[in-house]
Amino acid sequence: TDDGRVFMAGNDGALYEFVYQAEDGWMTRRARKVNLTASMVTYFMPTFLGARRGAAAVALAVDNERKLLYVLLQDASIKVFWLGVQGDEFVQAHHHKTIASAAALLCPQFNEGAEVGGGAFAIVSLHVIPTSEARTLSLVAVTRGGSRLYFSTAKRMQRLYDSASGAMGERPEAFELVHVRLAPETQPTLAARGMMGRRRTALNVHTALCSGGTVLLAHTWNEDHDAILGAAPACARILASAARQPRTTLVENASTTRIEGRTWAISALSASGGLNDLATAASQPTRQFAVLTNAGVAMLEKQRPVEMLRQLLVREASADGQLGEFMRHYGDDETCAMCFALLCADDAERAAAGMHVLNGARRILFEYGGVPRMGDAGSVVLSGRHNGLAMYVARAMQPVWALASIVARPGERGGTRLHVGIAASLLGGVQDRLRRLQVFIAGNQRFIPDQLNQMPLAASQAETADAAKCWHAEAMSLAALYDLIVRAVEVVSFLCLLGDSNLPVISDSLDDSQRQRLAGVTFAQLAAGADAGQQASRELILALVNAQIRQSVSIDSVSDVLSKRCATLFASTDVGLYKALELLKLALDADEGGERKALAGDALARLLAGVAGTLSPGMLGELAASFEALGEYSAVVALALACAQQSDPQNAAIAYWGAGTPANDAREPVYLKRMACYQCILDIFGRQRARTLTPSSLSRLPEDDALFHYALYDWL
Repeated sequence: TDDGRVFMAGNDGALYEFVYQAEDGWMTRRARKVNLTASMVTYFMPTFLGARRGAAAVALAVDNERKLLYVLLQDASIKVFWLGVQGDEFVQAHHHKTIASAAALLCPQFNEGAEVGGGAFAIVSLHVIPTSEARTLSLVAVTRGGSRLYFSTAKRMQRLYDSASGAMGERPEAFELVHVRLAPETQPTLAARGMMGRRRTALNVHTALCSGGTVLLAHTWNEDHDAILGAAPACARILASAARQPRTTLVENASTTRIEGRTWAISALSASGGLNDLATAASQPTRQFAVLTNAGVAMLEKQRPVEMLRQLLVREASADGQLGEFMRHYGDDETCAMCFALLCADDAERAAAGMHVLNGARRILFEYGGVPRMGDAGSVVLSGRHNGLAMYVARAMQPVWALASIVARPGERGGTRLHVGIAASLLGGVQDRLRRLQVFIAGNQRFIPDQLNQMPLAASQAETADAAKCWHAEAMSLAALYDLIVRAVEVVSFLCLLGDSNLPVISDSLDDSQRQRLAGVTFAQLAAGADAGQQASRELILALVNAQIRQSVSIDSVSDVLSKRCATLFASTDVGLYKALELLKLALDADEGGERKALAGDALARLLAGVAGTLSPGMLGELAASFEALGEYSAVVALALACAQQSDPQNAAIAYWGAGTPANDAREPVYLKRMACYQCILDIFGRQRARTLTPSSLSRLPEDDALFHYALYDWL
């Protein structure tokens, strides 16, 4: 188990645990074997009496998520042992003894005794189903006839509502056979014509693997060879069925390959990326399996639809033949998405595919990718080329899209620190795929075909207008997709820059409210340009710039790095803010005199030139503190008033105040920000009353800001 417990099955029908500890105990050794299934009576019974043995265990399977141990016995029954919530117990929860009869009741066609020549019903292996693949199914058992028996530890009503049974790790309330799937039926596929096209009704399976929706069954072919029967979900047919009805059935593609020798074991060389092979083509490599036989190790590779398309292009399949059948089977959208996966693969994969395959994929995109058209009720139906691009972009970003880009973790000295929440390797993989796609789009001017040449000949002016509307809608959507690609690439660069710049140390300069606000911001929020994402990226950039300024790094070099790696994440006005921060730092370090005053004046001028309105109350407070330290009290007043006015050019806050500040009003946030700006002025008036509240200074206050005068006189 994941907790380090080791279970063993003995030929005496008992289950044992290998118990180990660091040192010998008073009555125990460091390593010992403990019988878990023997009763207390057996310890006192003489061995010559020959205690009755139970059926021996032939296979064990550990479910670490549900804290269960499944034991397959020689009599084709299954025992379920609960290991406890903490994984330190061993309690028999269930024992299913009538699996064959239960399977026959669920599936009348289930009659394996006849299929395998009248032999007894037998189960050859057990395979745990992770919760990521099914919420209510927990175990699949493969029989000697190639059938798969699905078991659940949830009660019937819980299965009907598709909910798990209780909290994860609790003792199971049931263990029932809920579904029987007969042996896969092999049929000729698009990529493997000429393979076996009949259903094998006399399988003799002796080794099996079920992993990530893929099943591999090793059955005896002859004395010197085994046949590996492989099956996986038929994604295209399942998705097409799901589009027509909300609840669909599992449809599989299957094929058989013959290998030399007797199979001893089958193992997956990589974890499953998901049940839908269409969705993982952009982000996951081809899945491989190793088959260990007495003749050596055979390597099998799962052929996903994108690999089938590549094989068809290698064989120069024509659009009227097998390639056309492939496109009709998967549809224009999915076929174009596969073409993007081929064209945007890494250098090694593209070199292995060859220019012939790449040219063929490019030809499919531009010649068979379709054109936008008018649909029902005046809606625009975009082309398969556009929809394929949208699918590829979504699938390329899927591994990181919903993950938290910034997370808060406890610091070594108490409190919390911010960290980049996504692994650099995962970010790098997503960025590489999107950069290759960006290069492909930029290098193919035909990506948005010439509208005049591609438009069909219209019989009327109305048809011409409809065609122009369709092409315009597609061009706008393609431009938005390209902008998303560019921004996602820059978000990855920005996160990597934060990681390289020691984000935990940078976050120490932020207050608790800022850290709380930034923690949990997702990659989707940063990449899609949502309000929360824009605010988070801006605050992170400001924190980074402040950290560089404290280390006496030139703001020009910092701005140059930001503009090259993540230009879309900050506005041009931010450059003025960064320069003003640097000037204030220089002014604080300079000696009192003309130079210090000139630097402060230059910083104020940059802030007033369109930057003040973008300042948050927290940043305004930091700038005001710097000006106050320089003795530039009038600069604090000018900056705070500019921030209030530029944040509310329509004077919505004044109208809100005049209406009596009603609750739940959309103008309330603007009003609160203006009041926060005024409070900054009132605070410095309170601290520097003798130097600021003079007739000359009060006479220079603006007369057109009624809300400020109200706040001032109310304060006085």
